[in-house]
Formats: sequence, structure tokens, C-alpha cells
Amino acid sequence: MYVYTPTNSALASAFTVDGEIWNGMQSVVDTLLMPVTAGGGHDDHYDSSFDYYTSEGGNTHGNGLTQGWPGYVNDQSTLTNSSNPTGLWASMKDGTTKNFYCYAHGSGTGIGNYSGSISFDSYGIGDLLGNHYHAKGGLWTKNPYRFVFLDGCSTASQKNWRRAFGIFPLDAPNQAARNKVGPQAYVGWAADHVGWLNLTTSSDAALNVATAYTETLDNFYENWMNQVPLAQCIQIASTSAANMDPFPVPQNKNIIVHGQNPQTLEYYSYSYTNVVTSKIYVIGHSGLTRSSMNSSYDNYYVAPVSTE
Repeated sequence: MYVYTPTNSALASAFTVDGEIWNGMQSVVDTLLMPVTAGGGHDDHYDSSFDYYTSEGGNTHGNGLTQGWPGYVNDQSTLTNSSNPTGLWASMKDGTTKNFYCYAHGSGTGIGNYSGSISFDSYGIGDLLGNHYHAKGGLWTKNPYRFVFLDGCSTASQKNWRRAFGIFPLDAPNQAARNKVGPQAYVGWAADHVGWLNLTTSSDAALNVATAYTETLDNFYENWMNQVPLAQCIQIASTSAANMDPFPVPQNKNIIVHGQNPQTLEYYSYSYTNVVTSKIYVIGHSGLTRSSMNSSYDNYYVAPVSTE
């Protein structure tokens, strides 16, 4: 899922139906969900009762398209409407959903859009999934997730989010065994950082930069679907390349974003200095892959003990 994140009305049309950001996020959904028989995708694709891949049909989200739906949430009821079997809450707690990505403004306990009209918190997710931490006994899970990436500021600044999703750190193997949990990973950000979809103008530059970040996400998940270990997926997405905004990790404080506009075919190049960056953390197995684990890639992007 993703929400509207600029602090004003900039890029509003790009976020909505058939806008550049919408289409970019739809490409990410297609990478994850589309079967080979649909003209692309992967044999071991994911399924979803929330997102729809291009040409899937059966779209119940009322956006006027039958081709697909990239998980754009622009009202709270899309999250919480219990009477809607394709709402996010219903999908997240159905017992088959075990992976989650969200682009939004974030904190150590909350996430949502800039205005606050769409939001949820770690405590509510813990209750929804039945995953709770107890001072005596540690984390106990009813519906633990396998792989979660909360792409928002400070989402790994505390332990709350990974606990809400029932994800254990590497130093708790006995706890995980008691909860009958296999390899897991939670990805989040240590602090505030630039959001490439949050720019406050509707200029060509802002649109190109935002579109390039959706390409970064598509590249990240294409590698994931091709069994690349999580640590490598992050490393590649953190490296500057054409048509991509690298993850805003400390090495990218000064970067050049370059590429080609997919509609006008014009080439662009923008220099950014003193970008607000953050460390990205993995709690759990950074060697996790789409369907297995490569332990030689564990212990990368390790969070401090106080926040893992």
C-alpha cells in the first residue's frame, strides 16, 4: 500500500488513477503478483486480496479500472471497513497474508499520510494480528509475518513495529522456536529522511524524481522475486543508477538522479546535496530470500540492540 505524502497538493494527480506514481506502483504490484500466464511475472508469484495485478480483473476498489489496483489508500475506510472483504485490515489478518510493504510518513509507533486523515499504529496492528510482547515470556505470536518493509521515517527507531508483525530478532531463536516461526525479516528506517515521493511542487523535476523512486522499488522487488538475498536487494537499491532514486542511506547524502522520462522520452539529470538521510535496518534475517534463506548474508544492516 501507499498513501499521499506531499505536504500540500503537489503531485496529487500523479498519485491517483493512471498517474505516474500510480502506474509506477502498479508495476511493483505486477512484479509481485502477476503470473507468467498473464504475460509476465513469476511462477512463484504472490497472491493478494487487496492489490490487483494488471489484467487480473475482479477489481472491487471502485477506481474505474479493470486492469489492476496498486494499493493506493486515500481514505481511512479502505483500511478499516470490516464489511469490505478486500479492505486492508481483512487482508492483513486473513492468515494467508505474510508479507507487507507500505510507503507513508512514519514514526516508531505510527504511520500514515501527512494530514493524519489516514493512519494506523503498531498497537492496533499487534491487536489485529494477535502478536503481543509480554515482559515475562517475550513476544508471542498468533499471526506472524515473514517479510515486512515499512518505508517511512523512523519505522525502525523502536521495537514496536517488528513486534506488531510478530518478527523476532536473530538473538531470540528460542523464542521464535516456541512460537513456531521460520526465518523472518523486518526492514525500516532509523530516523527521518528525504521522501522522494514527498516533493512539494508539480514540476517536471519533482515528477521525474518521484517516478524514478517507483522504479527503484520495482527493481528492489524484481531482485527479491529472483531469489536475491534481502541484504543484496537493499544494497542494489541504495546504489545510484539510471531511472532510479537510490534509497536515502548515508552514502547518498550528495547524489545525481538521472534517467529518461517514460512519457516524453526526454533525458534528465538533477543534483542534490545535503540530502537528509538515514540508516536502514533489518531486524531478523538479512539473508532472507523470496522462498528460502542464505545465512551468509545475515547480520547486514543490523539495528542497535535498543531498537531491534
